[in-house]
Amino acid sequence: MYRRLFLAAVLSAFAFAPALASLQTGATAPDFKTQASLGGKVFDFNLADALKKGPVVLYFYPAAFTKGCTIEAHDFADAVDQYKKLGATVIGISHDNIDTLNKFSVSECRSKFAVAADPQLTVAKAYDAVLAQAPAYANRTSYVIAPNGKIIYTYTDLNPAMHVTNTLQALQQYEASQHCSEPAATPAHRKGMRIFMPAAVAAAVLLGAAAVPNAATATTVQTVEISGFAFNPAVLNVTAGDTIRFVNHDQEAHTVVAQSGAFTSSGLDTNDQWTVRITKPGKYPYFCSLHPYMKGTIVVRAARGMH
Repeated sequence: MYRRLFLAAVLSAFAFAPALASLQTGATAPDFKTQASLGGKVFDFNLADALKKGPVVLYFYPAAFTKGCTIEAHDFADAVDQYKKLGATVIGISHDNIDTLNKFSVSECRSKFAVAADPQLTVAKAYDAVLAQAPAYANRTSYVIAPNGKIIYTYTDLNPAMHVTNTLQALQQYEASQHCSEPAATPAHRKGMRIFMPAAVAAAVLLGAAAVPNAATATTVQTVEISGFAFNPAVLNVTAGDTIRFVNHDQEAHTVVAQSGAFTSSGLDTNDQWTVRITKPGKYPYFCSLHPYMKGTIVVRAARGMH
């Protein structure tokens, strides 16, 4: 009882703290086997076997029946059908023993998805998902793992609000990438991609958006600064044919993804730049797939003499 009260205090105090380190995208997900419960029934979960069926959403959480973990379990339960449509398996994992998880899987997970036992935090340690402020517990970290065993998305935040939204978006982007034929756009200065981004879709050509490696090919270069987890300016007005340069000044990686699929950047580390040239007039809303609340819009007006 006292341990849970302590944990609740820790989670409350650090709910809005910056995300801590986790395994990077592109890394191979550590394989593991452990006991899990689905609808109160115990079975042996094997990551390698689950990946044979499709992507796996592996989410670590501190403790069953705590407030944030209960909210998160409800969110995942409500979204299970969406994950299934994307061919994904959801599995939660915590330090709780299997008896506790038998109850949690029914009452809070609503028998919709399995939760696995990691009492020694063996799996959490392998995934760099131990809560630094309370190392007897796992952090709230979500991973999306592709069928080939590679991590394509990772998100750490003690606030449970965005874990389902973010992992669903990562899966949707992954699914879209499986039907793409064009190579991905490359940032001007790339240190290493932290988040999997799908290849630029073939529709980009039809929409008149194309990533360009050199700003000299465009008449005008306009810049969007990424700072304070926001795109500045949030709305940028340009002329068809202009080049838009995105520069990341944050200490966290970001991406630039058009809602229409017209353009998609790779992961941008601190001080990385990425450029895109848009030749077709219109509005192009975009967002950061790592932090989906970050949004912006590019408004492209027709060039003089353009019909």
